[in-house]
Parts: sequence; C-alpha cells; structure tokens
Amino acid sequence: SRIQALERSFKDIVSKQAEMITGMLPQWQMEFSADIARLRSQTEEHLATMTTELQEASHVRVIQKKSATDFEERVAAEVSAVTERLKATEQAQSGKIAAVESVLTAGLENAE
Repeated sequence: SRIQALERSFKDIVSKQAEMITGMLPQWQMEFSADIARLRSQTEEHLATMTTELQEASHVRVIQKKSATDFEERVAAEVSAVTERLKATEQAQSGKIAAVESVLTAGLENAE
C-alpha cells in the first residue's frame, strides 16, 4: 500500500511535469520571444536615433568650424585694412609735420 501510494505520487509528479512541459514552457517561450523581439526593436530604434543625432551633431560642428574660419578670415582682412589705413594716415601726418617744420624753420631763419 505504501509502495502503491508512492507510485501514485510519482505518477502524479510525472504527469504534472508533463503538463508543465507541454503547457507552460511553450507559453513562456512565446512570452520570452515577444520580449526579445520588443527589446531588439527598441534597441534598433534607439541606435537609429543616436546615429541620426550623431550625424546632425557632426554636421553642426562642420558648420561651426566653417563659420569660425570665415569669421577669422574676415577679422584678419579687416585688421589688414585698418593697418594699411593707419600706415597711410601716419605717412600723411608725417608729410604735414615735415611741411610745418619747414615753414617754422624758414620763419625762424627770416626772423634772424
């Protein structure tokens, strides 16, 4: 009787295990497969977004670098133009100063 009860218990366990294997495992497998597919999709979407953002950031950096280079070139040209005007002004003033000195020197010589 104890052996029969043990046998029956063992058969019940085997039966429950078989139910679990045939019923629950396929369901779990489907759920896991769905989760994996969802995560894969989210990862691909995130990767695509990050790639787009990286490309946009790279494009912005190129534009910023070009703008900075253009600005530097404009500033250098402006500094060069101002320097040339300053030299021309100094030369003109130098000529005027020489003329004034000449007039003063001539005036002093006439006064003697």
